[in-house]
Amino acid sequence: MKAGNEFWMNTGAVWICQASAKEEVNVYVQFVRRFDMAELEDLSLYITAATQYAVWVNGDYIGRGPAVSYKTRYYYHQYQIPAHMLHMGENLLSILVFHDGESTETMPGFQY
Repeated sequence: MKAGNEFWMNTGAVWICQASAKEEVNVYVQFVRRFDMAELEDLSLYITAATQYAVWVNGDYIGRGPAVSYKTRYYYHQYQIPAHMLHMGENLLSILVFHDGESTETMPGFQY
């Protein structure tokens, strides 16, 4: 687990969200991304969420999160995806996100 907005700023990573889910309460959203591998190699996945997520690669469970964070400084996980979990050609990254639509702030600036 690592922290820091520097990571997001230095990589060009962006927050993604289904537009209609921003205003909804207790909603699940699934993000799916297909990607091709011409050569098998270990990959790294850097991920966080404002509420909760679970992630799979090719149907294999990778992990869930996020870690406890501050609203202004989100922690993120780095998962190592070994080459043996990947296929030559098409692969599938699937992320299920739960958005409660409510503030999880328990103390000023601290959320879980």
